[in-house]
Amino acid sequence: MTAPVLQIRNKNGGAWTVHAEFPDGSFEEISGFKTETEANEWVAKELQDWLDRREKSKSGGDQSPKG
Repeated sequence: MTAPVLQIRNKNGGAWTVHAEFPDGSFEEISGFKTETEANEWVAKELQDWLDRREKSKSGGDQSPKG
C-alpha cells in the first residue's frame, strides 16, 4: 500500500483535522483534534496503526478488538 498524502487542516479557527488523500483519489478526514500539535502528534504516533486497521478492514480481515 502506498502511503497517503497528509494535510493538517483547520476548520474556520475551530477544530483541526488530518486530511489523508490516497493515490486512487479517495480520501478520509480524521477529526477530533483541538490543536495543530495534537493532530501532528497523532500523525507521528497513530498514523501507521490507523493505516493498518484501514487496510485490514478493506481486505475483510478480522476486525475483532484486540484484548
